[in-house]
Amino acid sequence: DNLLEMDAKEAMHRELGDKMKACMESAGGNDTKVEACKTTMVKEGLKQATLGKTDWEPSATDIDMALKKAAEKKAEEIAKDCQGARDACMEKLKEEAAKAMGKKKEDLTDVDVELLNKKGAMDAAKAAAEACFEAKKDGADATCEDPFEKFMEGRKEEAPKDAAERDALEKKMKVEFAKDMQKDAMSSCFEKDSKAAADTCLANLNDQLAGAAGTLFDNVEAADVQKKMKRVKEEASREVVGELFHVCMKAATSEVEEETCKADMTKKAAVAGLTEDADDVAMRYRGKSVADSVTACNATKRAECESQVKEELKQAGMKDREFGMVKKLAAVKAAAETWASCKENATNTDETCVTLASAELASVSGAADGWDDKAEEVKKLGEALLNGITTVLRKLEKVDVDAGTSGSNCSDAELAAVKTKLEAGAQAFAAANLSDATVDLRGCSLVDSKAQYMASVLAKGLNATQMALLADKLAEVLDGTDLAARRLGRRLAVVTDAYADQAVQECAENDATCGVTT
Repeated sequence: DNLLEMDAKEAMHRELGDKMKACMESAGGNDTKVEACKTTMVKEGLKQATLGKTDWEPSATDIDMALKKAAEKKAEEIAKDCQGARDACMEKLKEEAAKAMGKKKEDLTDVDVELLNKKGAMDAAKAAAEACFEAKKDGADATCEDPFEKFMEGRKEEAPKDAAERDALEKKMKVEFAKDMQKDAMSSCFEKDSKAAADTCLANLNDQLAGAAGTLFDNVEAADVQKKMKRVKEEASREVVGELFHVCMKAATSEVEEETCKADMTKKAAVAGLTEDADDVAMRYRGKSVADSVTACNATKRAECESQVKEELKQAGMKDREFGMVKKLAAVKAAAETWASCKENATNTDETCVTLASAELASVSGAADGWDDKAEEVKKLGEALLNGITTVLRKLEKVDVDAGTSGSNCSDAELAAVKTKLEAGAQAFAAANLSDATVDLRGCSLVDSKAQYMASVLAKGLNATQMALLADKLAEVLDGTDLAARRLGRRLAVVTDAYADQAVQECAENDATCGVTT
């Protein structure tokens, strides 16, 4: 029974958290004993919970994923039960989650703790929706807890005071709750050996999933619920596969193991019915990770949390230079989700939705002045999300470059210096590969109060390998460059972050005008 399998795994993760806590306390910091907690005990628990796989040997990815889920169950308990001040509850979460994962408390970053708290609060909201579904089987007038209020209680935060902002956030989060329900089911069903078996598994769970989701969207027209659920299922399947790949790559200790992760991801994508290539699935997952991380953190820690999630993604195989494009996709998608949630309320004006979406764009990007450049892109993507239109990632024939600096002011002279550096790097590469390597300057923004210079390098006719090599070269020529004249021995406006990657845009699949190189 598929529901029994899913429930057994959930129970195992909850029990594993308790066992890990006891095991870690008993280990007393002994590295050998701690390792035994994280391997032998976890393997036994996984085998017991995996019905019908008596000869199965859990991999490092299976173990790490189980420990992550165990920590999430601890987060859910604390989100529901902790009645103290937020700081005290977060400190308790940090201690409990670290033990559940077989780590020291100091090993968890601010991002780790905030994301665990958010996941725990989401699980509390999902539990409220599922309990409401069950209660209403006995009577349509049953009284239910509000999932969004349970989420805010779990986060130990107040909902926005502004009515439009609160409504948009509630609508956005209810989509996330529904998506997380789907992810729970897909995580179990995607362990099947074929797409047909996975589809059957999901079909068997559909009544339960649809019923619980129905309580989230009880005031939404049936046609609009269908649009929401289409989007929810598509995004959930990508995120489940992306998360497995991320955990696998983070656990990999050699190139051979990394290649195994990529091969496993391709197989898992086939079972999930994904048509995107592995790189696109990974990029979407990374973008989602960035948006979730920086928005979960307090605004005063935005830059610090961005740095932490960047390091997390690098540990799972992302190149440093690729982070700029991942972050751009994250910011546009987050703003588009807010736009869609705002526009869902027909009484909201465009002005109201622009205010909310531009604030979300700034929150993820760290730049207060990015709306004018991204407004059309955000709105088009937001309309696609609102209407349940499948989106795709389209690669443009150019490399986008972002040079983050130590300077606190934008300067035309420094922008010109960036262009000179890029032209030298592009021309050296172009001699063998490109007929045209035009550098197009896109200006400067203050990102977390530091000047960031932006440019694009035309790269028509390059294949994926050549595009990556060009991006490597452009990041290399900028990294550490002093863009300003030296004064009294001090270096001014040094490039501290050199990002370069093939430009990518998320588009509605039926929009032929989106993702076109200009």
